[in-house]
Amino acid sequence: EKNALLGLRKTFNLANNLRPSKVYPYLAHLCPLKPSIIEAGVDILVVRELVGGIYFGEHKREGDRAYDVMDYTVEGIKKPVIFGFEAARLRRKKVTVVDKANVLETSRLWREVSREVAKGYPDVQLEFMYVDNAAMQI
Repeated sequence: EKNALLGLRKTFNLANNLRPSKVYPYLAHLCPLKPSIIEAGVDILVVRELVGGIYFGEHKREGDRAYDVMDYTVEGIKKPVIFGFEAARLRRKKVTVVDKANVLETSRLWREVSREVAKGYPDVQLEFMYVDNAAMQI
């Protein structure tokens, strides 16, 4: 199943996985988010890339050792980043790139590409956040 799904993504260049999150007032009491965040209004669109990185890198297991290779290109990063900026124009005009740029070279490349793409969207605010901090924020 996994290989079939990854093959479809690659074949049709389905690079974006959209994960919308919204809290409806009548369900707010069931939400695990901080009340202060719920009160401010939650309307988040997470755009995940699907055709690069860890999905299509080398995966290997040797006894008690395993590794996965994460590989990105500028062109592979641009598609979800541009989609994010286009979506932001229709929403709150803000893009937050969540990454591990403090430890991963691939995340630093994502930041570079995002800064370059942002030049074409002066009406959209760009910010960066480490994934651990992002998890704490919500």
